[in-house]
Amino acid sequence: MFPEQIALSLNLNLEILTGCGFSCPGCTVEKNFAPLDIPDADSQALEAFVLDLRKEQFRLLEFKVGPTDICSSDNGFAALRHPLVKFLSQHYKALNINLAMLHTRGFEELAELLDDLMPGKKLSVTVPMTLKNIGNPKYRSVLKEHITHFKGLLKRVDFNRVYAGFNVVEENLTHLDLEHYELAHTLDLGDVGIVVEFPFAHSRTGFDNLLNVEKFKRDLAVYTEFAKARVNTQMFRPLQPAILEGFEFTYRGGRLYSTPVLIENFPIFHPDFELPKPWTTASVLAYKSDRYYDNLIEFAEHPECGNCCFLDRCARGDVHRIMKMIGKDTCLTNTKNRWDLLLVE
Repeated sequence: MFPEQIALSLNLNLEILTGCGFSCPGCTVEKNFAPLDIPDADSQALEAFVLDLRKEQFRLLEFKVGPTDICSSDNGFAALRHPLVKFLSQHYKALNINLAMLHTRGFEELAELLDDLMPGKKLSVTVPMTLKNIGNPKYRSVLKEHITHFKGLLKRVDFNRVYAGFNVVEENLTHLDLEHYELAHTLDLGDVGIVVEFPFAHSRTGFDNLLNVEKFKRDLAVYTEFAKARVNTQMFRPLQPAILEGFEFTYRGGRLYSTPVLIENFPIFHPDFELPKPWTTASVLAYKSDRYYDNLIEFAEHPECGNCCFLDRCARGDVHRIMKMIGKDTCLTNTKNRWDLLLVE
């Protein structure tokens, strides 16, 4: 059994949207990979999985319909009418979607669909942003205007949160300074709260390409060194996996993948992270506990990780698997035994 020091919750992502009208910096999503025609067997398996999770007292907090902008995708509105999505809406407390918020086309139809799908429940929206745009007062004003407009269209859904996503790529790293960082964390979005995220999209491309591996290492080092300098400020972002936030899995192309955590969620669609069928609560717990103990056993004697205070956290977040995948034998975030960088949960 996986140790009890973990929240029994499971967030579920459905990557079923095809096409996107935007080309956001650092985006590595395969825009035409994920068709909506989910096999009936997979829909039934996912529904049974969710019912089993509920039976075993798991909290079903948020599910996501992605991975592209829902308004400009080829099948976004059809996805919200899909029987599986309707089923999940009945059992999860919140839905997450992607919206660029650069225009308001499609907002009225989207709001109607969401009101029918999630009445009385919560909606969060992931908005891809760049630090350069955040420095532009006109962009900030238009962003707030569009978010306020969209919130006003929703009558039965509580649109309460925006995830502001700044992909850690060269375009954003060029503007990664105190001014832009503060602007990102103090965005005024009216009555909608904001959570700032700096995801590493390199993982979606895969690490078979050595150029991608080296780029990831370089971008990670630049970002983590900047983040460490924010310690003891309100904008400090922990660099260790949050071990009490439960599990996240992604359905993609007929497979279900566990999502490791490297600062932010770090989706990798590699066989090593695939959850074999049948998808059940028992198989999730067995998979996660096996990975956890395997990581501990393998890295307990590791010269870098063995005597580090974060060994347990990294084992839970599957950070060690990422180290192995990219061929790095030292701490990915260069935080060995840095207790001063740990927030008390």
